[in-house]
Amino acid sequence: MHLPHSLVARALALFVALVGAPLTAGADTLLVTSLASSGSGTLHAAIDDANTYAGPDTIVFTGLSGTITLTDPLPALTDDGTLIMGETADDAIPALPDITLQCDYVSLEPGLYFQQASDCGARGLNFLGFIHAVKMEGPCSGNSLGASLSIRTANVIANSTDTAVYLVGPDCDGNTIVNNNVGSNAYWGIGLVDGCSSNVIGGNGANEMNVISGNDGFGLFLSGDTAPTQDNRIIGNHIGVDFYGTAPSPNASGGLHLSGPLCRGNVIHDNIISGNDQDGVGIENGAHHNTLSSNHIGMDINGSLAIPNGGHGVDVNEAAHDNTIGPGNLISANLGCGVHVRQLGSDGNEIVGSLVGLDGTGTTAFGNGEDGIQFSDGAQSCVVQGCTVAGNGLSGIHVTGAGTDLHRIRGCRIGTDVSGMVAIANGST
Repeated sequence: MHLPHSLVARALALFVALVGAPLTAGADTLLVTSLASSGSGTLHAAIDDANTYAGPDTIVFTGLSGTITLTDPLPALTDDGTLIMGETADDAIPALPDITLQCDYVSLEPGLYFQQASDCGARGLNFLGFIHAVKMEGPCSGNSLGASLSIRTANVIANSTDTAVYLVGPDCDGNTIVNNNVGSNAYWGIGLVDGCSSNVIGGNGANEMNVISGNDGFGLFLSGDTAPTQDNRIIGNHIGVDFYGTAPSPNASGGLHLSGPLCRGNVIHDNIISGNDQDGVGIENGAHHNTLSSNHIGMDINGSLAIPNGGHGVDVNEAAHDNTIGPGNLISANLGCGVHVRQLGSDGNEIVGSLVGLDGTGTTAFGNGEDGIQFSDGAQSCVVQGCTVAGNGLSGIHVTGAGTDLHRIRGCRIGTDVSGMVAIANGST
């Protein structure tokens, strides 16, 4: 197994001066002095000790750099307040984490298991070749994967044979995933499933974004079929593009997917969701009252370069209802429609205050290959308001199919630039 070149490039790009990180005040410090899979001085023994000792513990690696090849699973984290610090104080060039956790055989999973534990964390580690690299199972809260202190506290997560970072309920709530590179995994990059609420993935601060790219499934999947997956915040991530946000690194099944009647109230804000092989964002199977705002979908970080998703920019279907797409989205250059709302029950969705088919300045055409916005196959009672829809391959806004009724289009500029003064025609009216 090896680190993919894209992950190495990302880590090199993040090179910064060393930033020291203090140990948790008042915590017991447990030292890892061996790279063996188990035995005295190993990570395995340190986690056992942390689970035994009441109260917070900090696990640090001393004088080590290299790979821990695990032949048996690590103990699950079961005691609250355990922090695993993979970064080492003597890093000369912190381009990549010094400590790699690697699976010795394919059935070993997960690499690190937060089992009904809270306020735990892991940072500064490479994870290679597990089924799930990291699994958090509720009830749990306040756990963190990665930290925003510096590049030294980032995790690199690759070559998983299933979902790389897997959060599963019930009550897997209030956890934080920041400053991780999640790529080259065989299924989803990150999954939140059935009972995961109020978690934060990414952020707008320094070293908070995750790069979730190059995975064989979806980059990020939120599912609420049997328990609520709600009120999560997906902020400032690069999904389907590189660290710089200027080149594609596609997720094969699509960028971000929301599914299920209990997938609700999630906020998707200020992400770059571009370059994926299929749809940028999918909202389906009854998901509702989710908000997508200020995202670039099909364009680069500057809004000036096309990085198309291979399907629609946003696809709303299978009775997904009352979702809000906007304000502030840039949805352009995708090979399908910019936004496609379709099928019976996909009602009450709103598309507001977004640019569809233009660059970030709203003055140059970067059209979606099909319609800018399409309603079809019985979707009803949706709203398009305050959008500029121009430069697209077919219609600006297209309503088609029996029973596709009662839509309201208000205050939009269709076929002009954002000022309304310069014609930028759609392909058909």
